Amino acid sequence: GTCVLTLAVIYAGSIGDDTGVLAVPAILSALIFALGPSCGAEFNPAVTLALSQAELRSWSEVVPVLIAQVAGAGAATLLGVAAVGAAPLPSTPQPTPVAAAVLEAVYVCVL
Repeated sequence: GTCVLTLAVIYAGSIGDDTGVLAVPAILSALIFALGPSCGAEFNPAVTLALSQAELRSWSEVVPVLIAQVAGAGAATLLGVAAVGAAPLPSTPQPTPVAAAVLEAVYVCVL
């Protein structure tokens, strides 16, 4: 899951228009529905660490998951750079802090 999500972010960033912004939450939603029942949809190491800190997961469960997440993200980075190239991302206008907060709130509500 982490590999697919990281690839989605890389490809979305390489598109350079608004369609990439919409692709990432759509792919994340699909991953959650598809893989959530089998793995808990822990694609982000921060989520895995938070679950361990909340004592919902033991460290014996967390360490292998973290290793798999980092390996998946690393593999996706290598695949993404090979497919998209190492060219810098196109410059896009930076959103205002208010616009960024609104978008983040919308994404959280979608998930």
